Amino acid sequence: MGMCTCYLAAFITVSWVFHMDHGVPLVCLTICTNLGQFVVPYLYEMFIEAFALSGAFIMVVRISIKCIPFSVNMLCFKEYYLTAKEASANRALSE
Repeated sequence: MGMCTCYLAAFITVSWVFHMDHGVPLVCLTICTNLGQFVVPYLYEMFIEAFALSGAFIMVVRISIKCIPFSVNMLCFKEYYLTAKEASANRALSE
């Protein structure tokens, strides 16, 4: 659940930051996400071998909880980002 919200937040942030041309950043985000989905099962296997099953769950939760400060940061500073609606309004005014 936590990783899904991080994935969604990353797409929203990319659309906020790169509102004019967000094709390449979205491709990079998607490729890195797929690489992460490839690596994470091996990482979980290493956690299970090193810390047993209960310790592995604790490590996975630690990784997911580290996303909270970044999400709060994004929420607190969202007024500095230009949304697509504002960008299209600015583009219409400039034309």
